[in-house]
Amino acid sequence: MTKDKKRETLITDVSGVILAGGENRRFGKNKALARICDQPLIERVVSVMSSIFEDLVLITNTPEVYSYLHIPLYKDEIEGCGPLGGILTGLIHMSCNYGFFAACDMPCLKQSFIRHMVYLKNGYDVVVPRIAENKIEPLHAIYAKACIPFIRKSIKAGSYRISCLFRTGSARYIDIDEICRFDPGLMSFINVNTEKELKSINQLLHEEQDIDA
Repeated sequence: MTKDKKRETLITDVSGVILAGGENRRFGKNKALARICDQPLIERVVSVMSSIFEDLVLITNTPEVYSYLHIPLYKDEIEGCGPLGGILTGLIHMSCNYGFFAACDMPCLKQSFIRHMVYLKNGYDVVVPRIAENKIEPLHAIYAKACIPFIRKSIKAGSYRISCLFRTGSARYIDIDEICRFDPGLMSFINVNTEKELKSINQLLHEEQDIDA
């Protein structure tokens, strides 16, 4: 098998989990269906994730909207807990012991960086980028099923902050120098919150396409 073929092999021991349960308050409508480079944002994310992971699931409280994607869809096990509830649901339903979790509004996911994160997972319950001293990217991270008890305990205590998972003592942080080996512009962490941001990202990606052409 050639080096290129190895790089393209689907990962079978980590699931890909897409979180599409946001309320879209700032965007005003379902941003997962907003178009990025003439493609619905959710389809762009699914395309990248399905090129990496054999097992792929989508967490949403409106499964009827995404049924056309033909991937497993699950509603939150515990509603009203924000992204932490989505992570819990993904951990429960994913087939593998580890899952790479990404929000549905991240149009610039980098396959090479995600694969690097997977490579780092052994021996940790969490693998998460840290782009500044106090800034991590919890919705572009790997979580193990071992996190489930910590999440349940946090939710039971009325705390819905994902930071509960970074106090387990088993987290691998990926700092800026390491991230930049794969993503110098930190494009992976761009997300869409407003129509203005959508327009800017569309323009940026179209300019990149023009340069590549």
